[in-house]
Amino acid sequence: MGTMTTESEDNQDDHTAANSAQLKFRNYVPRDAALRQFCIPRPSVEELEKQIDREAGDAVRSAANEDVLSQIAPRRPNWDLKRDVEKKLAVLSKRTDRAIFELIRIKVSEAVRSDDFSQEHRETPADKAETGVVGHTLLAAMERLERISQEDDEHNPLAQSVLVFP
Repeated sequence: MGTMTTESEDNQDDHTAANSAQLKFRNYVPRDAALRQFCIPRPSVEELEKQIDREAGDAVRSAANEDVLSQIAPRRPNWDLKRDVEKKLAVLSKRTDRAIFELIRIKVSEAVRSDDFSQEHRETPADKAETGVVGHTLLAAMERLERISQEDDEHNPLAQSVLVFP
């Protein structure tokens, strides 16, 4: 037969139902005076126009902030992979640049210190002096770049980690 409920359970059910749903009468005018307090006043034409203008302005501003091409054109299937690997590639790029700088520095220092350099290219003493100055300048610039990259690595903990690609 029917379920037996106590009076306190009925009151709790009515109380929760009243809290979860509130009455709002937009187009209906109830006959009961107690329910008329839930009637929503009709907005005027000016209020509706202002609300529409605000919503249209918000939509235009949000559309202006977004990249239209990204909404129209489909993304490539691997865009997320590129995004995820970009940080690791930046670190590898710095390491590659550092290795290239190191190789250039070694070659320049060998060329400056070596007498064979002038004999292989048959330079005049003036050319040899000029090459030595350029070599020393290049060597100093490479050392400055190396110091800068080391300072960057000290501030970037990801650059010091070992990268392993599957």
